[in-house]
Amino acid sequence: MTVQTKALTLPRLATLAAALVLVAGTLSTAPAAAQVREIDRINGKGGTITGTVTRDGRIVTRDVERTTANGGTFERSTTCRFGRVGGCRDSFSGEGAKGRTFSGDRAGVYGPRRGFSAGRFTGPKGNTVRRAGRGWRPVRRPARLR
Repeated sequence: MTVQTKALTLPRLATLAAALVLVAGTLSTAPAAAQVREIDRINGKGGTITGTVTRDGRIVTRDVERTTANGGTFERSTTCRFGRVGGCRDSFSGEGAKGRTFSGDRAGVYGPRRGFSAGRFTGPKGNTVRRAGRGWRPVRRPARLR
């Protein structure tokens, strides 16, 4: 049994070197650290808004707490994934100045052609309202076909 070897010519050597550089660059690239932004400001009516926004690749998380001038509070937590197919999940709760509480959550997903969302809200008396819906997204034709 004979093994045939091909001569290592200059084009083959250049192709091999380029492939090694690409593989080494891919292996040595560490994942990017999450970007965090702090929110701390006073709104126009005397209340405060504090929270954080974190971006880790295609996922964005936002946690915000609002306090009103008369003592009410509102908290919201949102997580979204962006891309060709993505979606968001949102939950919130609050307490008014007179001690009345409310809460709710919402979720939505979207694709290239349509989206779907559903949500729930519970009011101060314990009544719950649910809502769901589906919507079509407009299809955009490529610019050369317009």
